[in-house]
Amino acid sequence: MGGITTPSTYTTNWDSTCALAYYELKGTPIIDVTSTDLICRSPDMTDKRTPFAATAGEVVRVTWGAEGSTTPLKGPCSFWLAKQSSGGVGASWVKIHQYTNDGTDSNWCTDVIASKSPSKNSGSYDLTIPEGLASGLYILRSEIIDITYADKDPFDDYTMGARYYANCLVLNIQGDGSKPLSNPVNILSAYASLEKKPLLASKGALTFTYPGPAPLSATA
Repeated sequence: MGGITTPSTYTTNWDSTCALAYYELKGTPIIDVTSTDLICRSPDMTDKRTPFAATAGEVVRVTWGAEGSTTPLKGPCSFWLAKQSSGGVGASWVKIHQYTNDGTDSNWCTDVIASKSPSKNSGSYDLTIPEGLASGLYILRSEIIDITYADKDPFDDYTMGARYYANCLVLNIQGDGSKPLSNPVNILSAYASLEKKPLLASKGALTFTYPGPAPLSATA
């Protein structure tokens, strides 16, 4: 994610100042699911960014690249929330949404992100903040899994295996709700079973089982 906005103010009020600092080589994937890079791919999880103001239940538009440039990756995506005070450490993450594939066509989350022309908000995805959530500062984590070679065992040259792209934004979520993040998990523990294992049974497979817990909402 390069930033966040609302659907009605896209490109005119596109905020990148809330993006948590991440490694300079942001195009480099994570292939080791035991690495803490999987959390936010950030060198400093305590980095204090200016949070983006959002309301529980509101639809926000997350963007990739500069003002919505498209992504060349192929695969599913998911979105997670954690309290900022946790720093994303341990059992602090709740998956709020994921987009995979229902197996009926070749449409993936990345196709949704990249399918629109620049004049129609390419490189973006509309996401609903959970209703009733307690007010406070949160980390929003997005993840795209490039499955181009996800039927192969991973290698250190980044040419085989699943490739994970994760980064985070800081949100100041407001509202009248009081719900905490229920049943949070440790992302590293949730993904541990995937270490050095293919994600897809065969090349070109359409169906995909996303790692981690069930999301609060999902799109096939």
